[in-house]
Amino acid sequence: MLVDLVFQLGLTTLGQLQSNSINAEPNQIASTSGLAFTFTEGILVTAIRNGSWVLLDEINLASSETLQRLFGLLDGTTGTVTITERGDTAEVPRHPDFRLFAAMNPATDNGKKDLPESMRARFTEIYVPELTDASELREISSKYLSPHIARSSSPVDPTSSPIYTTISAYLKSVFEGFQLAFNTQLDPPSQTLLHKTLTSLLLPNPLTKKELDQPGQQPKFSPEPPNPPVLLKPFWLTSGPNTHVDWASLDSTTNTSKFVLTKTATKHLRSLSRCVASTPYPLLIEGPTSAGKTTLVSYLAARTGHRCVRINNHEHTDVQEYTGSYIANSDGKLVFQEGILVTALRNGYWIILDELNLAPSEVLEALNRLLDDNRELYISETQETVKPHPHFRLFATQNPAGAYGGRKALSRAFRNRFVEIHMGDIPNDELTTILELRCGCAPSHSKLLVKILNQLQTRRSSTNLFQGKNGLITPRDLLRWAERQPASKEDLAFEGYCLLAERLRDEEEKEIIRSTIEEVIKVKIDPPNLYCSPTAPGRSQLAEITSSSPNSLASAGLTPSQIAPTSTLLRLLLLVGRCISQKEPVLLVGETGCGKTTVCQLYSILYQRHLHVVNCHANSETSDLLGGLRPLRGRDAKVFSMVDSVRELLTLASPWVPSSNLTTPSVLLEDRDEESKEGEAKATTLDGFDRNQLNSIESSVIAFARSLHSHLKSLYDAEAPQASSAADEKKRKRRPTDPPPPIDSTTATTINETMMQIEKIYNLANALFECLDGPLVTAMRSGHLILLDEMSLAEDAVLERLNSVLEPGRTLTLAEKGSSAEDDEIDEIHGHEDFRIFATMIPGGDFGKRELSPALRSRFTEIWVPQISDRQDFELVLNSS
Repeated sequence: MLVDLVFQLGLTTLGQLQSNSINAEPNQIASTSGLAFTFTEGILVTAIRNGSWVLLDEINLASSETLQRLFGLLDGTTGTVTITERGDTAEVPRHPDFRLFAAMNPATDNGKKDLPESMRARFTEIYVPELTDASELREISSKYLSPHIARSSSPVDPTSSPIYTTISAYLKSVFEGFQLAFNTQLDPPSQTLLHKTLTSLLLPNPLTKKELDQPGQQPKFSPEPPNPPVLLKPFWLTSGPNTHVDWASLDSTTNTSKFVLTKTATKHLRSLSRCVASTPYPLLIEGPTSAGKTTLVSYLAARTGHRCVRINNHEHTDVQEYTGSYIANSDGKLVFQEGILVTALRNGYWIILDELNLAPSEVLEALNRLLDDNRELYISETQETVKPHPHFRLFATQNPAGAYGGRKALSRAFRNRFVEIHMGDIPNDELTTILELRCGCAPSHSKLLVKILNQLQTRRSSTNLFQGKNGLITPRDLLRWAERQPASKEDLAFEGYCLLAERLRDEEEKEIIRSTIEEVIKVKIDPPNLYCSPTAPGRSQLAEITSSSPNSLASAGLTPSQIAPTSTLLRLLLLVGRCISQKEPVLLVGETGCGKTTVCQLYSILYQRHLHVVNCHANSETSDLLGGLRPLRGRDAKVFSMVDSVRELLTLASPWVPSSNLTTPSVLLEDRDEESKEGEAKATTLDGFDRNQLNSIESSVIAFARSLHSHLKSLYDAEAPQASSAADEKKRKRRPTDPPPPIDSTTATTINETMMQIEKIYNLANALFECLDGPLVTAMRSGHLILLDEMSLAEDAVLERLNSVLEPGRTLTLAEKGSSAEDDEIDEIHGHEDFRIFATMIPGGDFGKRELSPALRSRFTEIWVPQISDRQDFELVLNSS
């Protein structure tokens, strides 16, 4: 915040100099080297010079260091500041019209604190109480409502905002307004009581459900939008530019739908539509995990044709993830890249701030002005204020504070800026419909699954005691069970045992799961026979792995003789194999040395896919998984890659530019040996060239390529040469003095693409920084496997960033990277078809070990890996070693 107020350290690249005339000349000199650091004055210093008024909102959220920096400015009517950060010794001249205001909430709210007495004494303090006087409230209400009430003396304009021409329509609108403001925050019994009270007070003649759902006249706009408004009874919603997709419609091939409109979902959808249709205010949806909060917003966005993007908050979320930061562009130079929130503001996207109460209070309070009636966002790095697109909408989701790890209560002042919707667990009677229509589960099977859910929710788990009824099973487990689409009751029982029982660490609880499944489905389950029989899938997979090439096993540090077919390994191969076939994220929990990592390595050998292993620890950061900005490495390899590309250009140009007419750099005439080419990836100097020689090679080669390309451009012909017969070609042999033939369009395109590649490599070789993908992003793009070893050692702030990757959609929005400067598109990654994610952890209780939060664990298919205890397994291990 101190940087935003007093100064800003700008990063300027060639051709992007600041407009400030004071800094223009130093920028111009420095930018010749490719990068310049510019000192740019902040809004406070600019206001002091120009006589503007400044409001420091939520001043008590600022750090003590920032507040102390303002002491000189608050000393009397002539106080000012000295910009020591720039090396100034003279004070900034204070304009006589400059005024400073500050605002804050009392320190009685969450996240708020008192100002230091030394700071508070320098202000003239005024206390502003809450508005409670009835007459004043009526006056404010009438001012808000009067523009929307049609008067008999004035004509009705159909293109304006909603006009209520009758008393009944007016009362119905007031009724919906009360529903919007108060009803959605209450529990179901209180909602029923409020509904009856509002009906008796506002609607003398109670309206039926059909009358309440009766839509008004379709709104008209001038000019007419490309897509007409969408009706979600009784509300008309503005259409977006994208294709309208109804996720609730059944797919003709699978007879399933992506979203199921149950009675509860329809009720929440009406509340959501009411908010979107009535006001531009932000919406906060609170509810337990797997209640469908994010899916509900995504469904409405798809239904109305709006692009919906998502930011996963965590305890270390920074304002720059919203507004943007400096990153390396495609040329390797540092530029300011706008964040996802700014891109959504400009383009009219819908944005979801997921897990809102995980983000720090200081970051959330920075959004206050956007959440207020002002609806604007100030970007300190560019000193620009962004106004939202008319279609922009902001949504936030969160789990209840206290019930989930790391979640905290939002301050009342911040929460009041949202319209709230509270969602509960999905009713059990609606789960049957969801299992049938979304997962394609047979009706008879879905009823059995819900019956098992009801019985297990009456039991309590000793290891997950504080999860209550979700200790043994959750709705997410039920959906995962149904999506495996078992064909028979035997398969149904086996899949349920694998999902529910094999993650438990207590044998008594496993027996509870087994007996409940057997009692409801009427099928016997014999786990040892399923895992270790001669025809068990694990045995055939193990045989295929041991017959793999020695190099594949050696890369995992294994030899065929070291792989013992113990019952534990065969069990793991079957359980993990089922998860891989269903694209489920896998969490292996067990003590050290029980084979968690080994089974992941074996599957990477079996499927011949690269396995990225990330060793998590207490200091792990999000950039360790996603990647980030780092100093350029391997410049030598890029230079020689450019040399190879120029050689290709030279080969393409040979029919039109004889080599005798060229002054070709010697490095282009030399053939590099294979050993040098294999070493291109190394950051060390190649082929014996030192850095000065590399600079000389680079400058001579790029100058030659540009000169050659310029000459070829003069020979381009818009039309390709006419085809001719072999006899004609024989008669028309070119003489040395004949001019070269014209270059056809196909060859010209190839030459241009090659030159663009050369320029790109040249820019990258001269950059100071490069933006590299982390192992998770690489695995998602390329279809690799990734293992997060000792996952529980990393902080929740890092792990919560993976929420969207662990869900069925398997997407990742790179909020840290912002949007592309070229096409203004947000970098959203969809997992490759072959991408799989594994994680391992040691149970909590040991020194430094802890358990994951229930919300995160529920996104994994968890498997308990016990230590070897069977005598026969010990003998197999000893014999193999």
